[in-house]
Amino acid sequence: KIDDANNVVASLQEELTKMAPFIQTKIKEAEELIPVVTEEQKKADVIKDKVSGEEKVVRKQADEVKAIQADAQKDLDIAMPALESALKSLDALDKKDLQEMKAFTKPPPLVMMTLEAVNILLGEKPDWDTAKKVTLNDSKLIDKLKAYDKDNIPQKALKQLEKYVKKPEYQPESVGNQSKAAKSLCMWTHAMDTYSKVATEVEPKKQKVAELNRKLDAANANLKEKQDALQKVIDQVNALQKKLKDTNDEKDNLLNEAELTKGRLARADILTVGLADEGVRWRNTVGQIRQDIVNLTGDVFLSSAAISYYGPFTGAYRNEIVDEWLKAVKDYGIPCGDTFDLREVMGNPVEIRDWNLQGLPADSVSINNGVMTVRGKRWPLMIDPQGQGNKWIKKKEGTMLKAIKMSNPKMLLILDGAIRTGSALLLEDVEELLDPALDPVLLKAVYENNGRLQIKLGDSEVDYDKNFKFYMTTKMPNPHYFPEICIKVTIINFTVTFDGLEEQLLNEVVSKEIPESLAKKTELMLQLADDNKVLASLEDKILKLLSESSGNILDDEVLINTLAESKETSKAVNIRVVQAKEAAVHIEAACFEYTPVATVGSTLYFVIADLANINPMYQFSLPYFVRLFNTCMDIAEKSDEIDVRMQYLSDSILSNIFLQVCRGLFEDDKLTFSFIIATSFQKQYGEINNAEWSLLLRGIGLLDLSERPANPDPEFFSEKMWDFVYAIQCYSKQHCADLCEHIANYIEDWKDWIGCDEPHKTNLPLNYDEQCELHYFQVLLMLKAMAPDKLVLGIAEHVRRTMGSNFIIFPSTTMADLWSSSTKTTPIVFVLSTGADPTAMLLRYASEMGMADTLGVISLGQGQGPKAVKMVHDGCKNGTWVLLQNCHLYKTWMPTLEKMCEDLEESNMVHKDFRLWLTSMPAAYFP
Repeated sequence: KIDDANNVVASLQEELTKMAPFIQTKIKEAEELIPVVTEEQKKADVIKDKVSGEEKVVRKQADEVKAIQADAQKDLDIAMPALESALKSLDALDKKDLQEMKAFTKPPPLVMMTLEAVNILLGEKPDWDTAKKVTLNDSKLIDKLKAYDKDNIPQKALKQLEKYVKKPEYQPESVGNQSKAAKSLCMWTHAMDTYSKVATEVEPKKQKVAELNRKLDAANANLKEKQDALQKVIDQVNALQKKLKDTNDEKDNLLNEAELTKGRLARADILTVGLADEGVRWRNTVGQIRQDIVNLTGDVFLSSAAISYYGPFTGAYRNEIVDEWLKAVKDYGIPCGDTFDLREVMGNPVEIRDWNLQGLPADSVSINNGVMTVRGKRWPLMIDPQGQGNKWIKKKEGTMLKAIKMSNPKMLLILDGAIRTGSALLLEDVEELLDPALDPVLLKAVYENNGRLQIKLGDSEVDYDKNFKFYMTTKMPNPHYFPEICIKVTIINFTVTFDGLEEQLLNEVVSKEIPESLAKKTELMLQLADDNKVLASLEDKILKLLSESSGNILDDEVLINTLAESKETSKAVNIRVVQAKEAAVHIEAACFEYTPVATVGSTLYFVIADLANINPMYQFSLPYFVRLFNTCMDIAEKSDEIDVRMQYLSDSILSNIFLQVCRGLFEDDKLTFSFIIATSFQKQYGEINNAEWSLLLRGIGLLDLSERPANPDPEFFSEKMWDFVYAIQCYSKQHCADLCEHIANYIEDWKDWIGCDEPHKTNLPLNYDEQCELHYFQVLLMLKAMAPDKLVLGIAEHVRRTMGSNFIIFPSTTMADLWSSSTKTTPIVFVLSTGADPTAMLLRYASEMGMADTLGVISLGQGQGPKAVKMVHDGCKNGTWVLLQNCHLYKTWMPTLEKMCEDLEESNMVHKDFRLWLTSMPAAYFP
């Protein structure tokens, strides 16, 4: 429609130019006609006045005639009822009645008197004989009487009739007593008498009316001539007025059309110029949408596959799966995009920004997890050991969310209420088995019953609200769900990612170092989110108005004004967005300077998280790590120089977190921890490749040995040793491309190196390490290949060279150290080994702190749970210490212990001196 508007602009301008001379012509014609019409109108008005005067005279004559006619009619109306009554009575007579009268030999006097009166009026002799033979014998007598010419009765007959009528006995009622037929004839004679008398009085009036009518007709004829002449003049004037009106209308139409055209041009300018940027972007978007429509089949197919299958996996493996799927889709000729990202196909940028503000990390894995959570058709089950997904869901759903645990005895009742009210429900800490009662909810087994959506929950039928949402989270880092569970839910791996954690830790660093920048960044994020919402809303509104408009869009003034207003708002918002983005760039740059510190923290956390693979007791929660991370920043040495300050921060975080974590490790595992830290940073910086790391951990694997050089001394180097040396050469080509050749050429020197007391501290033969610029990790590989008994010493040397001696010397921990780093809400756990018991040490320290008398000690076991709960509750209230021994012996009570510790974190009523001490042997079920 915008293109159509652009196309008509030129034609509108040309049309406006063509109209101008026509408009001037019509204006001139109208101006010339106005005096002519005015003059003719004056003439017509004069004639009209004269004719109007004559019309009044004629109208007065007509009124006079009408009044006389009404007076005459009034007189006639007096006689007419009697006449009509008489005529009606005649209708009742028939031949039989007349024959009855005729049968009289000597009629009664009144009958005779009646027939005589009738004969007089009929012009016959007034005797019985004539009446009998002529009058009553006439078969058409009744018709004659009805049609009697009452207006022209002879005066002689009327005089004779008057004699009869005046007789008192000659009344219809009296006559009727003697003959019914005679009564009707009597009535007729009386009516004729009455009518004739009235007609005598009316006749002069009729004559006068007739005379007046003749004069009136003449006056009307004269008036008609003048009216016709007037009409001609009026018609001429009307014709001129019509011509003037048509000319004015045409002129007005042309002017209106010109104004409309000008308005269209103005609105076209608003439309085409104001929406020019949008027009370009929309064209590009339309082109992209057309391509997306083509690719829709493959993209939707891949999206469905991703939501259905790749949720449980890590980000790296997801990418591998998607690459394989994408290749297969293209091989089968299914149209799809060149690349595939779930967030691009199924995500909404504005909605994703809201998720980020609600606490969802901004890395691609977390965003795709959010898309799967919202877009999946099955309810999500989140593998969430660090609680990231749990935290996001709670902020996303807000106060309407109901959070419960699987162990809650009222779980089904709460679920019932959420389904009925359309609330969101979060089921936390689920295990590998789900309650079978949840199956109808997981399967969304909703059915319609009498027009109501319902679902079977237990034994009851529950009304189902479509707004109901169901989320599940588990803290298990690597759960194993049966296939029958996997097909009912969408399993999503919310385990924190390196990038996501790095972003969180960067915010922690920035909040400590440059809090004003973080506040501004947060403010800008909120502003950008709101402004982007406004922009999206305005664009939707503009597109809706454009799509719904009908006819010529340039005539829709409301639409154009709305577009103009929207554009002005859009401009203001866009300016704010640009300014916010520019400010965000500067703030991001300032924040980015602290990224190395966050990288150190993120790397450390994932090293610590992997310790659980060594011992299930080596588990450290993300909130604990973040608190520890912040504490390390607080105690780091200060400096005004950013580079120096960042080095202090990194050193403080690395050393202090190392010490804190080492406290919870057995002695045999501490060097492993140091080594993993060192190599993790080296892998992060690209100093060690994955092949070298795998070679150290797993051996040569499936290495092609077909090109392996011959073993220079099979008696000294076993085939396994030589294979490993060849693997080092293959996997470290950049530095060790000639390792086998060098050993073969200088075999005695290499034997001396292998046989020396400290090969891990001795340079390689002929300074091979310096010549080839080897990293010490490559030396470690050589130690594993040729002096495996020195590998542990080599690992310690590697850590010393990489991070310093502090990471291979592990100081013992004192109770005072534990106390100083403890809090009232975080329990202190002693991990026991055979024969070790820290109880005596704790009791001595409690005496030093003055807490020995109030220290509560319980050795856990069957039936001790309620006592432990009461002791902890009293300790929180009174500020005493509580020691729960041998937690591993009370496996069934561990969920209660976990819930109790979580309540401590959330409570504001814990005494500042309270401490909870726990002892346990290593156990996988320990929370």
